[in-house]
Amino acid sequence: MDDHHLAWLALSELNLSFKQGFELAQLFGSQQVTLDPQHCCQLNSILNQQQLNYLAQLNSQPLVVSLANPLQWAQSHKAKLLLFHDAGYPEALNSIHHPPAFLWV
Repeated sequence: MDDHHLAWLALSELNLSFKQGFELAQLFGSQQVTLDPQHCCQLNSILNQQQLNYLAQLNSQPLVVSLANPLQWAQSHKAKLLLFHDAGYPEALNSIHHPPAFLWV
């Protein structure tokens, strides 16, 4: 899993609402996700305090270490994290009000 998808995997662990996920997808687009609220002030306006605290906990060590369990789950289930801007994202979902920022396939 590349760093971009790994960052979105971390975001997926925050129990985002569809609106939050959509706002993050619009904020980052297909560019590299910045998970540090000090370098990306918009995170503070999108995420609630509990989510920001959990994100800080995830960032306290390399994401590969913090996300070992979800990565192992994805590998054992042959699951892939499909992002809003990835090729293969269902076009029909783009027509709903807040399309999901990611899908597990």
